[in-house]
Amino acid sequence: MKKALWITATVVVISLLCTVCFSVALGSQGVQTILSQDWEQKLAYWSHNIKAIDDALDAVDDFADANTENMPKTNEQIAELPLRDDLYVRMDCGEVVIQRGTGDKIITKLEQFSRDIHETRNLVLTITNENTLSVSYPNDWNHIQARLTITIPHNITTLDIHVSAGNLDIEDITATTLSADVDAGNISLERVTAKTATVHTDLGEIEIDGDVRMEDSLTVTNDCGDVEFDIPRTAPYVLEFQVDMGNIQIDEETERLHYGKIQRTGTGGDGYFLRNDVGKDVQYHISVTVKLGNLKIDEAD
Repeated sequence: MKKALWITATVVVISLLCTVCFSVALGSQGVQTILSQDWEQKLAYWSHNIKAIDDALDAVDDFADANTENMPKTNEQIAELPLRDDLYVRMDCGEVVIQRGTGDKIITKLEQFSRDIHETRNLVLTITNENTLSVSYPNDWNHIQARLTITIPHNITTLDIHVSAGNLDIEDITATTLSADVDAGNISLERVTAKTATVHTDLGEIEIDGDVRMEDSLTVTNDCGDVEFDIPRTAPYVLEFQVDMGNIQIDEETERLHYGKIQRTGTGGDGYFLRNDVGKDVQYHISVTVKLGNLKIDEAD
């Protein structure tokens, strides 16, 4: 029974991953259309089109690890925004990098790359109400890739980011409320501080490093893909986790040091870690949920 479940899970994962990879060629509208399909539709369509799992995984790697450094840059747009308490970012398809900076302005840089050196169409960077950034694409944009880099020099109240298809990296940012949501792509948080944060991807990988710190709560959800979570460097905290279908990878020493309790089942499992060396009330609550994929919890490097 367990083997049958894993075979089914593997087919679903590959089906979804291939859906994302091949939908990139359809443009942002195509991505949105395919992602809106339910699981049965995705499985029914792609199970008839996948010829080899190895080919599918190669396609996934190409999508996730596209190296724009080896592609000609065809356009670059730079815009400045006044310091705002709230910032909203909306990206159809491409890489988004949020990082700490200096100065008295929020700096945005939109880089455009294309394998077609004759590509003359440009992406459109729109700024609304001086606090909402959005990137839209021309029709038939399958030769274009983009990177949006946002440099924030101050502590911000609300940072809300949504990427339809692409990777999201957040580094050295301080916010009161953080929301990081990706339909298809990877999310990475490094040295991020906030009061509350939610991190979610429908399809991809999530990495949270040990220097990510929340005053109240951090909620991490991955519908399909792996989560790598580093134990917070500072106590006290409570970490609760659940895997519906997949492996839980935690070594015995980490489990012992952090008073872990893990219950593994035939398809997944759940558990918690608790660390309260300083004797204070535990206010930092962490919730990690993986619906289909693996969860790795480890000591911070």
